[in-house]
Amino acid sequence: MNQRIKEIGTTPDIRIRQLRRLLNAKPIVCILESHSGLTGLIIENASVEIMEAMFLRRKLITNNIKINKHDYYNPNNVYIIDYSKPDFLEGIKDFLEKPFVPIDENILKSYSVESWIQRFIRQ
Repeated sequence: MNQRIKEIGTTPDIRIRQLRRLLNAKPIVCILESHSGLTGLIIENASVEIMEAMFLRRKLITNNIKINKHDYYNPNNVYIIDYSKPDFLEGIKDFLEKPFVPIDENILKSYSVESWIQRFIRQ
């Protein structure tokens, strides 16, 4: 049984090795991993790392499966790791080889500090 688990890549040691290889292969802003409801809520609601990735035009890897509901999401720019699937890293090589797709300027503007301040003033 332990050997089978190791083969499909679900042990923490295997995940760490795979992610280390990945980080050494290509520059990435950050890998966001959520382990609880609270960290998931923070990650889901536009964390600093998501903002960095958007404004610096960098790719992002996360296990936040709800990120694809946001207006800035593009599968060329954000890779979602779903640990419940045995092949969760299968498409990562293709993801890293695809070019970053620029995010619409209106979407970027809506996440700017100025926009956030305006929203708070209106409320």
